[in-house]
Amino acid sequence: MKSLALALLTITVSAEDLPIDPAKPGLLSPGSVSAFTITPSQKTPKVTIRYQADTKADVTLKTPEGQTYAPIMKITATTSSGQAVELPYSYTSFGVPHTYIADYDCDGFLDFRVISDWGTGGSWYCYYRFDGTNYVHWKEPEDLALNGDMVDGEIGSHGRSGPNSHSTYYRVEKGRFVKVRHESIRMKQELPEFKDDKNDDFVVVRVTEDWQDGRLIRRTIEPQYAQ
Repeated sequence: MKSLALALLTITVSAEDLPIDPAKPGLLSPGSVSAFTITPSQKTPKVTIRYQADTKADVTLKTPEGQTYAPIMKITATTSSGQAVELPYSYTSFGVPHTYIADYDCDGFLDFRVISDWGTGGSWYCYYRFDGTNYVHWKEPEDLALNGDMVDGEIGSHGRSGPNSHSTYYRVEKGRFVKVRHESIRMKQELPEFKDDKNDDFVVVRVTEDWQDGRLIRRTIEPQYAQ
């Protein structure tokens, strides 16, 4: 998957744009327009993705070195034929616009996502998929908080809250995400199975749930003993 993305990604843009490498993006200067191009597949023309940075003083920040930077105000996708669309984008946190390119719906066309929020619990993204003509906003992976890498048709949503962590994995079937597994580390007192347990040998458990056709088919609970 990664080799396909590298093969179909180029950084050639027009003279008025600032080139940006999605693999190594930098902070955006206020008012700047940064761009890169994606060739969705070997049979489709390239599409130029542009990030226009905001100019408002109340949303700009400075690095400790004094560099001023701003969030993405607008994302546009322009085909080689000149068709341009604006792609909805919203953020909670901003900084380096980390961008990842992969075939997230496993349809043979490259899609991309842009970071929109992050914290100690994880990172979250806005997603865009290629619809055969141009890129469009894609809500499903955002609603599922997908933030893992696509590996063999499977992608995960990972998060953490204090000592608890969780990961939900989805497999792509006909362009949709179907839950196949949920893994979590939880404090044992949170689980009804251990409400009367007085054993002090362990305090956390690993819970693994296997799902099929929207139904829970197996649940495994494993105490995590200190090494």
